[in-house]
Amino acid sequence: MKAIVSMGFGLFLLAPLSFGQGKKPDLNSEQFQRKLDESYDAVSTREPLATDIEAALLQRIRVMISQNPLQAKNMLVDILSGGTPVSAAFNHAMGNIYYTAGEYLNAEIEYNAAIEKHGSFQRAWNGLGMARFRQDDYEGALDALTRSVKLGANDAETYGILGFCHLRLGNLKSAEVAYDMAILSDPDNSEWAEGLAEIYMETDRYDEARRVFEQLSREFPDDAEYWLLQSNTWLLTDEPLKAARCLEIADRLERLDANALFLLGSIYLQEEIFEQAERAYLRSMNLGLASNETKSLDALSYLTSRGQFEIARKMIEAIPDPQDSWSRKSKAVYYLVKGDLAYEDSKLEIAEIAYRLVLELEPFNSGALHKLAQLYIDSDRPEDSIYLLERLETQDGYEFSALMLRSQLLIEAERFEESLPLLKRALRLQPSDALSDLLDQISHLVEAEREIG
Repeated sequence: MKAIVSMGFGLFLLAPLSFGQGKKPDLNSEQFQRKLDESYDAVSTREPLATDIEAALLQRIRVMISQNPLQAKNMLVDILSGGTPVSAAFNHAMGNIYYTAGEYLNAEIEYNAAIEKHGSFQRAWNGLGMARFRQDDYEGALDALTRSVKLGANDAETYGILGFCHLRLGNLKSAEVAYDMAILSDPDNSEWAEGLAEIYMETDRYDEARRVFEQLSREFPDDAEYWLLQSNTWLLTDEPLKAARCLEIADRLERLDANALFLLGSIYLQEEIFEQAERAYLRSMNLGLASNETKSLDALSYLTSRGQFEIARKMIEAIPDPQDSWSRKSKAVYYLVKGDLAYEDSKLEIAEIAYRLVLELEPFNSGALHKLAQLYIDSDRPEDSIYLLERLETQDGYEFSALMLRSQLLIEAERFEESLPLLKRALRLQPSDALSDLLDQISHLVEAEREIG
């Protein structure tokens, strides 16, 4: 049941959010087998009649099936191919033998033969539905099982399989009704509860889904999957720390995989619980998440933006150098993080090389332009910085800061007239008294220079 779905930075659900992708119901239960065994009995008056001889034969066949299935099968083959018309119950019995042997297509043929002889044969309709279900023919199974219900079937397995088929076909309201009926008949079957919870997830009823998963967690406290699914509902109702608690419980029961650990680390990171985030992320990287550069680099980028350089250093050591298979964007993020870490360590030459590699990949990468421009300012290379700031001014969200930095460099170089249009543009973007006063001062300096000149 564990598909992965993105929820924004770093948060990934661990449950399906598409129609009917849940676990297929198991038809190997003792209850279902008992139902199949009982169906060898002579049929009731609501179904095709059997003569006394036929009823005795059917009873003998039923006993023989448990002792010598092959002999029972051969006897039925002889009866059905003998040319003498016999009750539909024999075709039904033959269908059951094929079904038990996993020969679902042959079972379907025999169930259909029984129905042709007696159109209201409820158990044959039921068997036909189950045989089609086993072949993943959900529409066909739905038609047959619906007919079986109309003819009187009211057992949990029939309703549960109906619910699953409706769910796979996107009929959520009908699926919910069927699962409710299955749970009413068999409240201890977790498969029907899981199906109902999936419907709640599909229809954004996360609180109801959580109540189901909480109940399942109480009934099966050692099943890590229910704690994982419960964590999804807490995420979807904006309770990340409660989701983290469920993930921690699941981790103690059955060590989390790389994706689940990455989710746990992302929750802690967004909640600024950095020590726990580091622990989860590094375990995730060691389990192989480092090979998923997109997720790893997203986390690294977020860590450096929040000043968590020490964690980022440990994580990036687990990531291989950029591969040919990486996207241009992934390579750019990798070198940007490398540059940030080097800049933080005052290794300006290494940082410059990294930022330049970013700009070779993405010439207008805002982060690299801004940081390399600042690096040039720190290195007393104002002309190189001004060139980059001119490019940065065209980027959304950076125009004001780029204008202010460039005007500052021009003022420090006493190029006052060149700074004037930049200050005017900055003032239009973000009016303030301080900036207005600075513009007035520079304007006076420019006028004075003109008078002197």
